[in-house]
Order: sequence, then structure tokens, then C-alpha cells
Amino acid sequence: MTFGGAHTGLYHYLKGDNLKVQIGFIEKPYVYGYSTEISRRVLFGKEVPDALVCRAALSTVIENLLKMSKINLRKTPSTVLKKFSRECVGSFTDEEVINFLSEFRQLNMTEKTAYVLKRLAAKQVVMPTNIKQLSEFVNK
Repeated sequence: MTFGGAHTGLYHYLKGDNLKVQIGFIEKPYVYGYSTEISRRVLFGKEVPDALVCRAALSTVIENLLKMSKINLRKTPSTVLKKFSRECVGSFTDEEVINFLSEFRQLNMTEKTAYVLKRLAAKQVVMPTNIKQLSEFVNK
């Protein structure tokens, strides 16, 4: 029997019973979003660092901004969004992420988008305006 990344817990459980099971991923390395990484760490009894929680929050902000754009994401695999947000968030240090979120939460709704775009641009990240740009960004 073959399981994917979402079934890691079941895989370990069945493997512990000496059953013939294997785990496989469509994409190597498989990219989990920060929120999923937190869930997996909790599931497997691992520490969840504060920095990871902050990165998950910033990732959600960036993914939501992309979802609000005019790009039709309905046929885009969720891994593309996760890769994009991880790349964006990964360009910031832990301290920068904390400062980003601290400043972001003090802004009103009309200021937030411009703030995110400005902070990303400072890291040489331009928000894609179409699927082609998004795909090129995550496949670079």
C-alpha cells in the first residue's frame, strides 16, 4: 500500500505493525505550507517554534493577497501557492518577520496591501500578475 504526505501518521502506524507499506510524494522535495508544517509538528510531538508560527501568519497574509489578485487560481495546485509564499517569507529573517507582522497589524485595511507589496519589493519579490509569472517564480 502506498501513502502520500498527508498520511504520514497512518504510514508510521501501519509500518509499526510490520505491514508492507511505503510512502511516496508526487513532488520531491514535497513542499508543505507553514501552517501544515505546524500541524505535522504537533501531530508528531515535535516543538513548534514561535518563529514558525510567525512565518505561518506572514505566509497566510501573502497567500491571501495573491488570492485577492486578478489571477485565476482555481486550476493552480495548492503547492504552487505554498511554494510562492514560502519563497517570499523565506526572504525575511525571523526578526524581519516579527517586525513585518507588528507593523502590518497596526495598519488599516486600505494600507495593508501597499505595505505588503512594498516590503516584498524591498526583497526583490514582485507579486505576480498572471499564472505564467507565478509559475516562473516558483520554478526558478
